[in-house]
Amino acid sequence: MEMLHNISKPPLNSKFVLTCDITTRQHGVIDVWILNIYIH
Repeated sequence: MEMLHNISKPPLNSKFVLTCDITTRQHGVIDVWILNIYIH
């Protein structure tokens, strides 16, 4: 889990970071990873 989190580093966007934090807490790292790919 930590490895995936390290690979999926969000950009310096406060809203995105906040979304990542909420998503990580609620659904897990995988959703954050998908979110990051979707944003890019």
